[in-house]
Order: sequence, then structure tokens, then C-alpha cells
Amino acid sequence: MEEENITSEESLASDEDVASLDGEEAVESVGIKDVLSEALGKEFKDDESALKAVKDTFKYVGKAGQEKKALEQKIQALEGKSSGEVAQEIESLKKVFGESQFYSDNPEYKPYKEIISKFGENPAEVIKSDDFKSLYSKVKAYDDSENTKSVLQSNPRLGKITDKMSQAREAVKSGNMQEAETAAVSAVLDAYGE
Repeated sequence: MEEENITSEESLASDEDVASLDGEEAVESVGIKDVLSEALGKEFKDDESALKAVKDTFKYVGKAGQEKKALEQKIQALEGKSSGEVAQEIESLKKVFGESQFYSDNPEYKPYKEIISKFGENPAEVIKSDDFKSLYSKVKAYDDSENTKSVLQSNPRLGKITDKMSQAREAVKSGNMQEAETAAVSAVLDAYGE
């Protein structure tokens, strides 16, 4: 009688299925970097860098999803409005952005924002007008004067020095050079704290 082969070639054990000499199964170790490298077509130096790349991708996708959702909400809010309302809202946003940009480019005008807004809506145009220039120069001079006074008032030594210098000038006018020298030297010594 002829022996019949009842096993197919496909069911025969391969090298992967054969146990190793020490009795353990021979298993090929495949790391995360290998799997991701093959799937993405990108080489990773180790498992940690491969895992980091996946995490970074998820973070980016999450942020993009949040931004998309916020944009969709804004679009839905605009869809309920008429085109005129949308145009007004866009103009309003342009105005706010334009003002913000103007004051960031020209910080010297920021303290005078209220005054500028009373002259007109476009600050860039307002500062060019002669009426504003005239008012601005006066207000600016006053503010500078007040700031100078506050420095003198906040430091009594400076006030004392100016008093002694005034005394020295008066003494020179009256012809008393000895008193003028004494007052001037005293003012200098006070200025340097001696």
C-alpha cells in the first residue's frame, strides 16, 4: 500500500515556527520604529523618536481640529446674518485692527487716543491734519513739562541744586563773585552727594 501524504506543504513548520535549541520559541523582535518606518516610509533612529513623532502628529491634528471647529462656529454665526451685517462686522474688525496696528507702530500717540478719536475715525489721517498737529504740540509740551516738574518735585536734592544755582546767578548779576562761586560749588557738591 502506498503511503498517502495527508499534510499540505502550507501546514509544514517554517523557521519562524520552530522552537529554538534552548526550548523557547524563536520570535523575531520588531520594534515600534521598524513598524512605523515601514508604514510611513520614514526612518527613525530609535523607538522613542518614533513614538515622539506619533505623539507630535496627534497633538498637531488635535490643534488643527480645534481650530477647524472654532472656524466652523464663526462661519455658522455669520451664516445666520445678512450680507450687509457680515460686511458691517468685517468693516468693524478692519477698523479695530487698523487702530491697533497704528498705535503699535506709533506708540507716542497712544496716550492721546481719545483726542485722536474725536478728530476722526482713521488715526493715520487725523495726525496729518493741521488742527490736530497744533493741539498735539501744545498737549505734548504740557505733558513733558508736567513730567519734568514731577522729577524735580520727587527729588528734593534737584530742587535744592536749582535754588543754589539761582543764587549763584543772582550773585553774578550783583557783581559778588565770591558768593557766586560759593553757591555754584555748593550746588555741584550737592549734586554729587558730597
